[in-house]
This record gives sequence, C-alpha cells and structure tokens, in this order.
Amino acid sequence: MKKSMWSKLGFLSPEGISAAIIAAFGIAAVLRRGLYFAEDGYLLLAVFFLLCAALLLIFSMLRRSAGEKFDDNSGLKANLVVKKKGAHLRSFEGLLRRLTPGELVMLAGPLLLAGFYGISLLRRPVSAQGTVNELLSWSACGCFTVLAWLAASHRQSGRLLRMGWHLVGGLLCASGLLAYVRLLPLPYAVLTGASPQVSASGARLGGLLQYPNAFGAAMAVFLLERLFAAASQAAGSLPAESGADDMRGEAQAVEPGGMEGWGSGSRPDGVEDRDWQGNEGRAAGLRGNRSRSGRRLRELLSGGRRLARRPAARAALRHAPLFPYAAALLLSESRGAWLAAACAAAAALALQRRLALPLLTAGAAPFAAAALLFRGLALLPAEAPPGLGAAAGLWLWAGAIAAGLRLSRRAERPGGRRSAALLAALVWTAGTAAVLLLVRARGIGPSSTVGARLIMYRDALRFAAEAPWLGRGGETWHSVYLAIQSSPYSGSQVHSGVLDLLLDLGAAGLIVAAASLAAAGVQIANRSPRLLAPFLALLLHAAVDFDMSYTLFRLLLLWLPALAVAEGSGIVRGREAEAVPEPVLNRGRNGTLPALGFSNSAAGVAGKSRVYMLKDSALGSPGLTCGSSISVLRSPGNSALCVSYGSAPSSRQAWIRAGQKQAGRCKYRRTVRPIGVHLGIAGACVLLLCLSVLSFRNWRGETLLRQAVSASSNSRAAELVERSLVWNPFSSRSAFVLSSLLSDPGEKRKAAEMGLRYSPQDPALSWTAAEAALKSGEPGEVLRQIRLAERADRFNRLKRTEAAEGMLKLGEAYLAKGDRIEAMRLARTGRELLRQYRLLAEGVDAAPSGGRNDRRFRYTAEAAGLDEQMKALGRAASGLEKGLAESLRL
Repeated sequence: MKKSMWSKLGFLSPEGISAAIIAAFGIAAVLRRGLYFAEDGYLLLAVFFLLCAALLLIFSMLRRSAGEKFDDNSGLKANLVVKKKGAHLRSFEGLLRRLTPGELVMLAGPLLLAGFYGISLLRRPVSAQGTVNELLSWSACGCFTVLAWLAASHRQSGRLLRMGWHLVGGLLCASGLLAYVRLLPLPYAVLTGASPQVSASGARLGGLLQYPNAFGAAMAVFLLERLFAAASQAAGSLPAESGADDMRGEAQAVEPGGMEGWGSGSRPDGVEDRDWQGNEGRAAGLRGNRSRSGRRLRELLSGGRRLARRPAARAALRHAPLFPYAAALLLSESRGAWLAAACAAAAALALQRRLALPLLTAGAAPFAAAALLFRGLALLPAEAPPGLGAAAGLWLWAGAIAAGLRLSRRAERPGGRRSAALLAALVWTAGTAAVLLLVRARGIGPSSTVGARLIMYRDALRFAAEAPWLGRGGETWHSVYLAIQSSPYSGSQVHSGVLDLLLDLGAAGLIVAAASLAAAGVQIANRSPRLLAPFLALLLHAAVDFDMSYTLFRLLLLWLPALAVAEGSGIVRGREAEAVPEPVLNRGRNGTLPALGFSNSAAGVAGKSRVYMLKDSALGSPGLTCGSSISVLRSPGNSALCVSYGSAPSSRQAWIRAGQKQAGRCKYRRTVRPIGVHLGIAGACVLLLCLSVLSFRNWRGETLLRQAVSASSNSRAAELVERSLVWNPFSSRSAFVLSSLLSDPGEKRKAAEMGLRYSPQDPALSWTAAEAALKSGEPGEVLRQIRLAERADRFNRLKRTEAAEGMLKLGEAYLAKGDRIEAMRLARTGRELLRQYRLLAEGVDAAPSGGRNDRRFRYTAEAAGLDEQMKALGRAASGLEKGLAESLRL
C-alpha cells in the first residue's frame, strides 16, 4: 500500500512536531535555570504559546482538507482503506473521544489550576504579578500535557518523546558534573562552605538549577527511571528500545498461519451466493498478499538476527547513564533526595518484587563507583588540576559499566542468582557505608533545617486558615512571609509544594492537583509500572521542598505519564488505524462487505487481541450508516484485521435503504459537529494568542527594567522604568525602582502607591511609602504608613530604627515651628513605636533554643539612644525643660 506523507516524513507529523516542541521546551527550561525565576521564561513562554496556536491551526486545516478529500459523495469506494493520513489528521478529535475519565482528570488538572489563578487575578490577590506568573506557568504546563499526550499516541513521536526526556536528563547531569570538576564554568553551580552543616565535603553540586536539593531530586528521578528500565529489561518485562522487538512483534503479526482461510475458496456463512461469486476473483489477490507477507516475515527475521548480534552493546547503553546520575546525586549531598529515592524505590519494588534482584545487580556497581568518586573528590585538594577529577570519573565510569554487565549476566544464569544477589548486597552495603561515614556530621543528630521548616509550616498553615477555600493568589508565601513569620527566619520559599499550593489556591486547588496526580499515578501504574518509582520520588521530595517553584519539575511530573503512554497502550492506539489489507474491505459486486473466515491460528491471535471501534464518522465514508461500525482486531504483534459487524447491511439495496432512512440524522451530525469543533479550535487559538501576548508584555517590561538599572543617568533610568510599567503595570519591582529614582516626595509616594495597588503587602513598597510620608510632614499619614510597613515586615530592625529616627526629626521640625502640641504627639508616638520594637526583640531573645533568628533581629543601641532623644523632645515640647532650667538658675 502506498505510504502517506506523514508516514514518509514521520517527525513532521502533528505528533512528531508535538514531540519536538516538548523536547525543545524541556531543554530550554534546563538552560534557563529550570525556569525558577519567572523573568527567565517570559520570552520562552511567548514563543511556546505561539507555536501551540500555530500547530493547532495547521492541524485543523490539514484535518479539514483531509476530511474533504475523504468525505466525497461518490459512495463507498472500491478500495476503502483507513489510511494513516486520514487517521492521524483526525486523531486529535478521536483521541478526545477515547479518553477515559482518569485520563481526562489528569489532562484537565493543569488547565484547571491555570483557570483558578485567572479567577484569583480578579479577586485582588496579594501579588498580581505572582498570580500572572503562575497563570502563565500552569497554562504552559497544560499545553505541555496535551502535546505530550498527543505525541505519546504514535510510535515515532513516542520515540522522540523519550529522546527528549533523555536529552534533558543528560544535559542537566553532564553540565553539573563538568562544573564540579572545573571543566565548565557555570555561575553558582557549586555551593561551597566550610561548615559541616552546609556540606560534608566542602562543596555541593547544584548544576544549572543552582540549588543542590532541587538538583539532587532531579538526578534521583532520572536515576530511578534508568535503573528500573535496566531492571525491567533484564527481567523481560519491558520491550527493548531498539527496533529488534518491534520487528519480532511485526513478524508475529504476519505469521503465515495467521493468514489461513483468507485465500480459501469456501463461502462463509451468512453471505449470499451472488456476492461470494463476485468475490471469487479476489482470492488471487489474497494469496498474493499471503506471499508478500511471507517475504516480509523473512525480512523481519533477518533484521532481528542482525540486531541480535549486538546484545552487549545494547546492554552497555542501558547501564551507561547509571553512574553519572548516581555520582551527581551523591555530589548534591541532598539528604531529602536520597531519602525520597530510597522510599520511592522501596514502594515500587513492593509492587514489582520480581525486579528486586535485577535492580540490585544493575545498580550495585554504578553506586559503588559513584560513592568512591564522592569520597575521592572530597579528599582532593583545591589546588589540584581540573582534569584530575574528570579522569578519575572516566575510569570509574568504565569500570562501573563492565562490573555491572558482569554482575547482571551472572544473575541471569540459573545457577548464579544466589551468588549475584550476595555480591550485589555486599557492594551496596560498602557503597552506603562509604557515603554515610563522610556525611555523618550532617546526617546524624538534630537538623537545624528541619526545625526551621517546621516553624514555616506552622506559620503557613495559620495563614492558610484565613482563606481556606480559594487562597490568595500566586506567590502568596513569597509576598507575605515577612508579615506572618513568627520568628525572624530567612525563607522566601515555604519548602513544601503542598503548602505553597494551599496558600495560593486553597482547598479547591489542592483537590484538583491531588486528583490529577492520582490519575497520573494510576495511568503510570497500569501502563508502565517501572516509571512509578521516579514519579513517587518527585512527589515525595516536592512535598518537603520547593521543587514545584521550578517550572522544569512540573514538566517532568507531567512528562512521566506521557512516557508511560508511549511505552504502553498509547503506541498501539496510535497505530490502530494503520493501513489494513485492501481486500478485507473490498466491496462485492452488489455492495456487500465480505465476511472473513479465520483459521484456528488466526482465531487464536484474534482472541488475544485488542478490539477497537472505528465509527463511520471516523472513517469519513458516507456509504456507511450512522449506526454501522468497523471492528479492528489488533494482535500483540500490532497487526490489524478489520471485520464489519453491527448494523451494516448485507446487500446494496439494504445499504441504500438504510442510508436514506438515516440521512437526516447523519446530515445533522455532520453539520453540528464541525461547527462545535471549529468554535472550540478558534477559542483555543485566541486564548493561546492572548497568553503569548501577555508573556511578551511581561518580557518587554522586564527587559526595559534591566536597561534602566544599567542606565547612565537617573532621568534616563526613570524614563525606561515608566515605559516598563506601561508594558507591565503589575510589576512591583518596577514600581519600587521608579519610586527610588524620584526625588520629589509626592511623586515617590504616588509611584509606591501605584505598586501597592497590585501588591498591597509588598514590604519594599510599604517602607518606601512610609519614607515619602515622613518627608511630606503629615503626622497622621506618617503614622498610618509606618504601621502598614511594620505590619508588612515585622522583623526589620534597620527600617524600624529609621522610622523612629524620622519621627524624631519630624517632631523637632514641628517644635522649631512652634507647634508644641504636634511635637509632643510625635514624641509620644515615636516612643510607642520603640517600645513595641523592644518588646518584640525581647520576645525573640526569650524564645527557646529551637527558635530562629536568621535576620539578627535585636534591640540596638541606636534605638535606645533614639528613645532618650524622644524623651527629651517630649519634655521640650511640654515646657518641662524650660521650667527645670529656670529652677536650676535660681
């Protein structure tokens, strides 16, 4: 059969383009620091949304042209075949119809979260800019999920999807390791510290993510994915990623025994004699197909034999990524990532116990070699040559691959399983002991970070109770943590993805996210259980750290279910409408569809196959009635046999009568359905274009702000910041920079209030407004702004001291004017502010040993001196100092 354009080009199909977009987006996210900072991703998101809209438009246009070509009025064609082109261009609508409720919940989760952030933007959130950032991020995640699901539905695009996953992991790992051995200069890729509480070896690897805990979590995910893939392959539960198993499956599909009965001359039951006589001439065509199937079988078997000559190379490729991922995981020194990986692996092995021995043997040598490299690099002096660590790593890498292959082959032999298990256990124990002996200073005893996180969790839960259902919008913790913290700790992130989402969207968002993740976990467990371990590791670590603040981790979390689909039924489902033997659907002389006679072998294959329903609307043929259907029987080897059943008529006259009877209903369905589809596509394109424009406006505003920071003069900088606010009025940073550049107190205060309109609890803007009010000289407004600023930033000793000093100067100015009453009032107000400052500092000092004082909040000597000056101002304003001086003179 002649191949379609999409079959020839493969990667240029809509599914292939989707996979390419996903891979490019993932790599770009890695290079942009994991998209932790929203400003790093504005331009990337603008391009991504634009590509999604363009792909949707092209997809709908090609689908329409293919439908017009396929749905003509010439009746049922003589060689009606479900071609790849028509099936692929219609697969998006068909894919939506075939989605299960669990799949719908999983796909709709990110889109619903984006919708909740859009609603929060209308409810005066604590940070309009933070809400916009989360809206863009989750909208991109929703589009990413749909594209990944579409790419996973076809074999070639599924391979591109897996290739993109491996490219992302390899880039993240290789860049981090090269930066650690000083061969690749990356800023902030390695965190150094002499304290054993920070790093046991003196340096922690953060890679392109610039945060060791997040980098360790990412390496744990990729390590578990490869480790369970190697174990599953050794256990025989996962098809090889090369083409050998595909060839073997297709060879089974065209087994000559399965074609018996197709070319036989016996008439099947239920078919009229005149129709069968008209089809006797096609028996030769069936026998010709059978001979061609035999040649195809020989070609496939010969190709499988050629690939089977390289089993050692394929096994080496499967074991190759284990050592780099394990080394990067250990060098991050992330105890949370280690624990999450261990717990996830244990949970996955509890569900797949037969993978225990293959997993132990596959990971023993790489882990031991990584532990040896970890100890060696810790002992390496700082003045050592940069290439020394890299050379040691390459030798250990080669040894890990060789030892791992040898141990895995020993475990595959019937008599060597026990010895291989014992040897693997000894190697794992030795590697674990080597690591724990080095990090015992950090891993044993009380942890200060755990205590700090418990304090943050308590404060977050208390604040979340104030808006329990819909939350307070995006980046809530980052905007209000200085106002709600019970002790002066430093933590702009709440270190919990669960609490972060609870603060942003309340219980509604948390329920949607939990349902979507649960549906994704079920899909992974059903389709590719080996991916359950990395999925659980990512969830466990995200629950106790701020991994979800990285858009990259959200993408990885949504990427894993798509990989499961690509490895499971998704590939089969994408090929279900592949071209089938033409004579199967050939029409008889009087318009009947001949039934099929199966031999015992063919019936056995069909008994184990999956049955798919292709309605007449999917086939696009007006000759089929609205109630007729085609059953596609697909064998484990992915071959397809089509038989007609249901309400399909048995003769031309019956076919015409049935078509005339249901013509009205078919016409209605053909008229209404395209209108709804076109409206939905148009609405989605408009929404994507709006998101792209919003992302571009944010990028343009951020670009102008960066230019203003490096401007040569204040006037030029102010002009650039004003233009930045025109592009993005939500930016609180732009408003703060503008207020700091302006000299006039009135204009400064106006700029600060403009920023507070969209970020009402921003500490920097609140203190700026208070400073502007102090310069304006209105005592009532001054006190109000200072109260608001202190409420937005409780434990800021410098700003509290400056506010008291400003009150003192303002009181002295009123006293110089002769307004003693206002001067006395300002003195009393200033002393009250200092008293509250002193009580707050005494409370921090009296806190138990577990309390945190990262900001070094205390009652300073300068504040005590200001209190004495306030007393003197009060006495001078009340006339007591003058009376005392006169009494002393007498």
